[in-house]
Amino acid sequence: MFLTVHAIFALIFIKFAPNIFWAFIIGLISHFILDMIPHGEEKTKNWSDEEKAKKLPGIAGIDTTILLIVWYSIQHNLQLPINISFFLIFGAILPDIIQGVYLALTEHPGNHKYTQIHYRIHHLLSKNLLSMKIGIFIQLFTLITSIYLITLLYK
Repeated sequence: MFLTVHAIFALIFIKFAPNIFWAFIIGLISHFILDMIPHGEEKTKNWSDEEKAKKLPGIAGIDTTILLIVWYSIQHNLQLPINISFFLIFGAILPDIIQGVYLALTEHPGNHKYTQIHYRIHHLLSKNLLSMKIGIFIQLFTLITSIYLITLLYK
């Protein structure tokens, strides 16, 4: 899933995070729960390491920009506790940041144990690969639903 989807989904659980430690842990757990849902990025596993190294930084940059805009809008409108919300988001996106570092800095990132575990989690619920179009629809639906739930729960 895109970083934006992971981050905003994690904010749904802000009431359950009494401090920054639990916010981080809840964010981390929410990341892997969302990754179990097929989301159309599974085919990027077939990209060569060179393709990933070239494409993913640009995608991550755009995604991070969108994340910051959406997060700012939610924070501005709902006045969520900023420290808790930051650590929820940090926990929710850290697994993909680690994955990105492996992709960028190692010669064969797919051979690393963490990368293999991360990819296995992606296929726990379904072995079927979705098209990128369907995956983006699922991610947009998840993002919009998350924003709606946050607004509903915390207004």
